[in-house]
Amino acid sequence: MSEYDSYLTICNTCGKEILKTVLSCPFCGTKLKKKNILKWVLFSILGLTSIFLIIGIFIDSDDSVGINTIPVVNKTNNETKAPVAPLPKKEADDWNISELDAMENGNIMIALKKLKSNGDIADRNVFKRPWDFYGKVVRFSGLIYIVQDYPPGSDLSEQFGGSAAEVVLETDDGTIVDILVSGTCGKLKVGDITSVYGYPVGLAEVPNELGGNTTQLIVVSSSKILEE
Repeated sequence: MSEYDSYLTICNTCGKEILKTVLSCPFCGTKLKKKNILKWVLFSILGLTSIFLIIGIFIDSDDSVGINTIPVVNKTNNETKAPVAPLPKKEADDWNISELDAMENGNIMIALKKLKSNGDIADRNVFKRPWDFYGKVVRFSGLIYIVQDYPPGSDLSEQFGGSAAEVVLETDDGTIVDILVSGTCGKLKVGDITSVYGYPVGLAEVPNELGGNTTQLIVVSSSKILEE
């Protein structure tokens, strides 16, 4: 069989040899039935494509199931924060316990604001620890050495609201008590042995007749509670 014979075929009608590429027999005119290779190729491609699509659907389905089975963690912090307690505010009438100097610690003005009622009465010596008695009305008993009313317009009267006085007495234990009075001294006079009431506000160094200084307990009072 020659190489040429591979291009020939037999006509089923007339039995003549004809080329495989012709559409009809040149001898008898019979149309030849040829296989549609292109259609076969197209069907093959469509079939393979369908198979791949089906496999892809199953793979996607498996992946989706895997993803959906993982629980979603909510990272939002829903914890309620505990309320922060506000810092205590410093009261405007807090007594100054760090500074003993009654002329510097501001306790005189605080005592003036509190001179509305006699409050608690302490009957012990407060000279050594006056800060323990800030805010309390204390009773002092002894001999009066100085009684002085200050005129309107004086520094002490202006500081005390228009009228002021001063009483100095010595207690039985020798403590010198200098009482600054809002108002007047009333009936008190030098030489009286009596009890007076007021708010301790600190200590002060006062010049004495010998050229030195005497430490005195400073007390703020008013004519309303001076002799309760």
